[in-house]
Amino acid sequence: MQQYRQKTKSDGAVTLADLERAGLSLTVHCRQCGHWSEVLPAALALPMEQEIPGLDGVFRCSICSSRDSCAMPLYPRKKPGNGE
Repeated sequence: MQQYRQKTKSDGAVTLADLERAGLSLTVHCRQCGHWSEVLPAALALPMEQEIPGLDGVFRCSICSSRDSCAMPLYPRKKPGNGE
């Protein structure tokens, strides 16, 4: 996904800094073609205070060029059967 523009912030949501501190990535999904990319928060030319919900529509898909995108934290999967 290619970065396009920054949107305004809302209150209380997870930020890029939160993901960076937790060692987590961000996934950016194209709602038009289904393409998605995993992105490290530090690799983005955005302020670390940027909230994740404010990233919707910020990226342009490298496959279909749509700006209809959404971003979400990539949390680790729980392993089945270990009681977690």
